[in-house]
Amino acid sequence: DVFNQPGVNTVNDEGRSFLRRSQKQYDLIHQVHNISPIAIASGALNLSESYLLTKEAFQEYWDHLKPEGMLAINRWGVVRAASIASQILEANGVHDPENYALVTSRQKSGTDISFYLKKGKINANDLKNLSESLNALGIRIDYAPHPDYQTNRNVYYRLLALESRDAFIKQADIDLSAPTD
Repeated sequence: DVFNQPGVNTVNDEGRSFLRRSQKQYDLIHQVHNISPIAIASGALNLSESYLLTKEAFQEYWDHLKPEGMLAINRWGVVRAASIASQILEANGVHDPENYALVTSRQKSGTDISFYLKKGKINANDLKNLSESLNALGIRIDYAPHPDYQTNRNVYYRLLALESRDAFIKQADIDLSAPTD
């Protein structure tokens, strides 16, 4: 019954439009499955732009998060979110974006991927709490600010880390650059 708890205010609106009108900062900004792999595979969105995953959108999300607040994006195909987050954090004076993000996944009918961006470094306590809750749900960590994940084999690390991001984007077989409005 999370939606009826004291202090919980749920807003059902077009995300960026709502944020532009809002003067508040939030503990959590959450996008849930705003596009499905079925819609993408059908070609239904070939001529449709999404302004939810652009540099300008991420800047608006960042500006509206409280300190230690979290942006959570649950959708198919979030790999590009890492390069967007890296560029926005760098533009906001963060020199180690790889320490502000997490990526998890769960196999259901396809892969359910979640990208999390914290307005503050993810710490050992955050990782401990995450690990304890994920095992029971069958969710695995694909990227976290921990040496096990911060390797050149991890695509999220290579897109988040300033020293590898641009070269990795340039040599990738697909366009992983951060889109703009």
